[in-house]
Amino acid sequence: MAKLPRSWTSTILAAIVVGAIGLAAPPPALGTAVCPPPPNMLAGLIAADAVETGPLTEQFRPVYGVYAEAAAGCWGGAESTVAGFVASPEGLGGVSPFSIEPTWMVSRAHFLSTTDSIDPQAGPVGPFLSVAVAPSLEAEFTRLNHRWVRASGHFDDPAATTCVVSSSTPDVGAVPTADQAIEICRASFVLTAVDPLTTPPTDTESLERSAGGVPGWAGLVVAVAAGLSWVLVRPRGRPARRQRA
Repeated sequence: MAKLPRSWTSTILAAIVVGAIGLAAPPPALGTAVCPPPPNMLAGLIAADAVETGPLTEQFRPVYGVYAEAAAGCWGGAESTVAGFVASPEGLGGVSPFSIEPTWMVSRAHFLSTTDSIDPQAGPVGPFLSVAVAPSLEAEFTRLNHRWVRASGHFDDPAATTCVVSSSTPDVGAVPTADQAIEICRASFVLTAVDPLTTPPTDTESLERSAGGVPGWAGLVVAVAAGLSWVLVRPRGRPARRQRA
């Protein structure tokens, strides 16, 4: 096989890396005409609202995190099953200008994380997804605190239609209307089942960011590109000399 010119090699590698990133990167849910299928990884649910916050979050940003408006708008009541680490983020605080009932829909007391890493100063690392846990599932979910779990749930739960603003302090901040209170509840990921996992799932581990902040799939792309580069540009051995008769 003839050795390719360096200019050709660079062009091929660039095309492969760009194409691989396009295939490996999570598809954006926000602003797309057709949503992808519901993700089977926690990071996929979180990614939908990681880039741009929605109008509810802008106007009534919760004390911790954001409302999952893009994810709820994209996947609605479709059931998703994801792996996550039951975490208890530290440093929650602040005063909310309103309360919504039923409180379990928006309590933001329960979280799933993509990692079990702990920062000595700040506690669980995240990123996190706030989950709504119905009273019937509360004891089981709490028992699995600081454990890896397989959790099933959905947005746009029927209970969201019962949500109302139960108290408010307009002097402290904006208060949602009756319709906005329902939309906030529809953006809650309501758990329907939770089961313990004996070991951390590989799909979650692959999406954890490295110390330099590079996603795991990007490292895979670099490794593939480096291997292909070696195949394309390595020196070829000289052909064996033909023996004289």
